[in-house]
Amino acid sequence: MPDAPAQTSVFAALVAALRRLRRRETPAQRLGRWGERLAARHLRRKGYRIVGRRIRPGPRAEIDIVALGRDRGGPFIAFVEVKTRRGDDFGGPVAALDDEKRRALRRAARLYLRRLSGAPVRHRFDLVAVVGSPESREKPVVQHFENAFRFDDSVQAQWL
Repeated sequence: MPDAPAQTSVFAALVAALRRLRRRETPAQRLGRWGERLAARHLRRKGYRIVGRRIRPGPRAEIDIVALGRDRGGPFIAFVEVKTRRGDDFGGPVAALDDEKRRALRRAARLYLRRLSGAPVRHRFDLVAVVGSPESREKPVVQHFENAFRFDDSVQAQWL
């Protein structure tokens, strides 16, 4: 029969190695997390309540930020996509919200809404564009585009 303490130490070493691997982030991932923190702070200052970040309602489905807001029509859920870029080269963060990304966000939102029980809730898709980097001395530019797109394919002209 194998020695139990030896199995435990091998298991602990494996867990530690896996944790180290999981923590390794690429520079792009670090930039994205930084942008998501700035976006969440910006939304809170505008009166939104952050329900969650990096929500995964299903396989291959992720929502950067889910926030609760309120307007003249009452409360709503905002599914917020955050796009962070170091600069405006190649169209900046707004240009990165292409058809494929909008389809993925719609799918993730459908999965998220199915999990909610109770009455239907108003919802919308917002975009927060962040331009800058944590290494820069310049203040980052954070722009919030409400109703950036809808469940159908009509794109709002305010940010194009």
